Amino acid sequence: MTVALCGSTEPCVHLLLPSICVVGTAQQIPGQGAGFFEFLTKEMVLSPD
Repeated sequence: MTVALCGSTEPCVHLLLPSICVVGTAQQIPGQGAGFFEFLTKEMVLSPD
């Protein structure tokens, strides 16, 4: 499957967490999002852009 984002076909990730309350409180969510971002960009060798 190819995903185009802003006209680019460079590797990218689309992450949807419909049950975010299951993984912590509202105060914890920003840090968890940063953790997902760091993991995905590192493990999938993606540009932070």
